[in-house]
Amino acid sequence: MFAGERVIHVADLASFAATEAHPVGRAAIEYGVRTLLMVPLRKNGSLLGYVTAHRTEARPFSEKEITLLENFAAQAVIAMENVRLITETREALEQQTATAEVLQVINSSPGDLTPVFDAILEKAHGLCGITHGSLHLYDGEKFRPVAIRGAALLAERLQQSWTPGPNHPMRALINGDRFAQIDLAEIDDPRRGAALHRQANSTVAELRCASGDRYGECAADYGDARSTGTADRDRRSIAGHQ
Repeated sequence: MFAGERVIHVADLASFAATEAHPVGRAAIEYGVRTLLMVPLRKNGSLLGYVTAHRTEARPFSEKEITLLENFAAQAVIAMENVRLITETREALEQQTATAEVLQVINSSPGDLTPVFDAILEKAHGLCGITHGSLHLYDGEKFRPVAIRGAALLAERLQQSWTPGPNHPMRALINGDRFAQIDLAEIDDPRRGAALHRQANSTVAELRCASGDRYGECAADYGDARSTGTADRDRRSIAGHQ
């Protein structure tokens, strides 16, 4: 199937040598499966999954039956694509709504950046399902916190300005990287102990840049050491550019 076969059709599993060597194959025989048909779900040549049909007697499927199952497989792919498009449309609308709400805060708070930063953090975290995080500004030497959300145990530490050491992962942002993804359990950082105490092992931070100027970072912590996807990073990037 990975090689691109149209279908996998085994007329009699009991006489198929590879069946006994595979635990699923052995289980199928024990269950009484004799004839097996597997039809792939493909989109643009990529394998998305498969649908199966089996008989408890050794009787091969006809070409008409195989074609019918292929049609159902094609409908499944169409349904999956529709769900993907609906999800992308909904997420895009949510991002547009969040962006509009941040812009409203900007317009209603001339000269006051505090509510703007708070709104940016709230919307970015809400879109990505993030539990806590912060937003810092960079003055060329130190990071200074300007917004903190959902990090009660770290609040005292986060409210202090800090300078990243020469080997600190945040140096990647200072050097121009788009984002830095960090497992706090793996680095020596003055805030590490408090972070690990509340099980915030993973954070993504993005440096805000405009015309080449580096302004700061927006950190987002999950409650466990999991990796963030590209879509999550893109959402935070959009929020940060507000």
